[in-house]
Amino acid sequence: MFRRLSLYLRQRSAAKNIITELNKAEQWRLQTKQIQHSATQPNTLAIIRLDDIGDYLLFRNFLTTYANAKRFNNCKTTLVGNIAWKSIFEQFDNSDINEAIWVDKHQYYSDDNYRVTLWTQLSACGFEAVICPARTRSLLLDDTLALATGATTLIANSNTFRFPEWNKVSDAIYSSIYQDRFDTHEFVFNRNFVNWVTTENNQIQRPYLPKPADVSKKKDTIICFIGATAKSRRWSVERWIELIRQLIQKGHQPTIVGGKQEMETAKKIADATGAISIAGKTSLTETFEWIAASKAVISGDTMAAHVGVSYNKPTVIISNGVNAARFVAYKENAQIDRVAAVYARPYLHYINRTKNPFLYFDGVSSDMNTINTKAVLTALLSLIEQ
Repeated sequence: MFRRLSLYLRQRSAAKNIITELNKAEQWRLQTKQIQHSATQPNTLAIIRLDDIGDYLLFRNFLTTYANAKRFNNCKTTLVGNIAWKSIFEQFDNSDINEAIWVDKHQYYSDDNYRVTLWTQLSACGFEAVICPARTRSLLLDDTLALATGATTLIANSNTFRFPEWNKVSDAIYSSIYQDRFDTHEFVFNRNFVNWVTTENNQIQRPYLPKPADVSKKKDTIICFIGATAKSRRWSVERWIELIRQLIQKGHQPTIVGGKQEMETAKKIADATGAISIAGKTSLTETFEWIAASKAVISGDTMAAHVGVSYNKPTVIISNGVNAARFVAYKENAQIDRVAAVYARPYLHYINRTKNPFLYFDGVSSDMNTINTKAVLTALLSLIEQ
């Protein structure tokens, strides 16, 4: 009953937002048209990629293909990126990109001056072509920034919002649209999309990150990443305590990892188990170093899981099922090994009774606790023993 009520209220709220979002997008687009655009500069390309850290990790290996594609005549390439993953880009990915423009998404939505300044900056660049590789684009963010550039060649994927009204308006902006299959894994989609855009033949088989030169100070530990942006993707403190105790009993060394917002939760788990916690004590790239040196990773459907896969670590993803085909089903949908997914019971029930299990499953907060520790531990041990 609680689950049905929660979903009903969420759907009502979403329906109200459709018209509001469309109206605001139209207002912002009219504002971008009032900006004086600079003359087009030949051989200039902008890549607008503004989604979150996990999305970027499944995209970043294709930056080189975009930047060096013969189609764009080795042009000057500018990345318009989310400031949340700036440190990752600067450490690993800036060699093939000529310039980066960083966007604070929170400030973009809330600060009129910041937003107009960014539009003006993009319009002054005179880009010849713009690529928006995100599979699900925001009308207010990606699409509006693409329009602000004033470029005539605008390339994107057919938008995958659950609201057809939004997708129709969004896709109409672009001069070239890739027709995506929604049930492919995100990494596979990124490879298919870059090959379609560039007419190259990139065949990278799995995401990868360069390993740090020195990980000697890090323990050969099992990373337990407890954080997630959405509450509906978080496992409870009680489940983490139970799992970590079981890991310790079997002779493993768990390390509790998360951001500053998880410090209090991490302390509760550490106090109850005696496990080490580095939650809130490491930078983003330092967290990557811990994962690179680890024995294995256990994480919700969040960036740590994709880091684990990128370092080819045995990785268990605890998932409520939301967007599972795109971000969780590595083995099934991308033929990438050393990854196991353990799903919440409502999602398993859902895929057993629907003919189209990959589209728009909704999770609620209580779903994650239908995942028991035995299933997670069994999945982990099977990966470690392979």
